[in-house]
This record gives sequence, structure tokens and C-alpha cells, in this order.
Amino acid sequence: MQPTINRQKPRILVVDDHSAIRQLLVQVLQEEGYDTDDAGDGHEALRHMARRQPDLIVLDMMMPGMDGCTFLQELRKQGPGATIPVIAMSAADSMLAQAVQLGVQNHLKKPFELNVLLNAIGMLLRPWPEHPFTASQLTMA
Repeated sequence: MQPTINRQKPRILVVDDHSAIRQLLVQVLQEEGYDTDDAGDGHEALRHMARRQPDLIVLDMMMPGMDGCTFLQELRKQGPGATIPVIAMSAADSMLAQAVQLGVQNHLKKPFELNVLLNAIGMLLRPWPEHPFTASQLTMA
């Protein structure tokens, strides 16, 4: 008898203030078989999360309103939200360094190739029962 496999698609929340980037990422992720939600800033992302928790968050660090650092601080205060893996994106090394200090599981320097993002997402969402490390150890330099 084969084990039952949960066929529910992982849900990814894309948070970026640039609508063209956000729409591109959502389109690519949907084409890859993921369910998506998107938000233009941290406040909107928290509202989305109040309705439905994502399996992973792709987060721009430099946004007006609530930036990525403030969003991460708020996220880590939430019970269920505290364990959601986050991939931070920024063109600024200093923002990525802050994101790492705030516990993101991965970070990408803009601009980046989409396949790099897809590989990072796959690594964080793939179950690795035979490996004794956690998602936080998968941070890419």
C-alpha cells in the first residue's frame, strides 16, 4: 500500500511594492504550479496572512509604508507566522544583512535569475526527512 500524498499546492505570498515585479513573480510561480497571493507592502501582506497563512513568503525588503524589516519583526511576533520560511529580495546588501539578522531562510540580491528564486523556493518547500538540517541552514550567500 502506498502512502497518501497531500496534493494541495503550496501557497506563496509575494510582497513587493513594484507591481510589474510582483505580477511577473506571481505569473511564474503559478506556471510552476504554486498557489499565490500578493501584496504591495507589509501592511497588506499581514492582512492577507490574517485570512490565509502562506507556506512561504517572497519579500522585497525596500518598500514604502511597512518595509521588509518591519514586516519580519511583526511576522515573528505572530504565533503561526513565526515559522513561515521567508526569502528576502533587495538590491541593497545592507537590507539583506538585516534580513538575515531577522531570521530569513534565504536571500537574493536583485537583479537575480528566476531559476535561482525557483530553486530556493523548491529547497525550502521540499520535505527533507533524510537530512538532519533545518530550513534556516539553507541560506544562500
